[in-house]
Amino acid sequence: MGSILHGSARTAQRFRPVLMTAMASILGVIPLVIATGAGAGSRRAIGMTVFGGLLIGTVVGLLMIPVLYVLVQTMREGIKRRVFGVKVKVIAKDESEGVHP
Repeated sequence: MGSILHGSARTAQRFRPVLMTAMASILGVIPLVIATGAGAGSRRAIGMTVFGGLLIGTVVGLLMIPVLYVLVQTMREGIKRRVFGVKVKVIAKDESEGVHP
């Protein structure tokens, strides 16, 4: 569970910029979604497709993937402990500060 906590602390730094970029893209296609006049049908079709795709991609990317990661990592660490008798190393915060990806 230590690697999960370490990863979640690093993820908090990246959440806001990713969310702001996604929201700017989603809000940027709203004029296509509410288009009127000549060619409005094709603009709306493209706008709804892009809007829905960006919205679903953002939700999956920001909510579902981290949850699945935690589940898989927890299962992996549990199997490692049971099968191999290996304790998972917990990285202290002061040890990991010098490491940057």
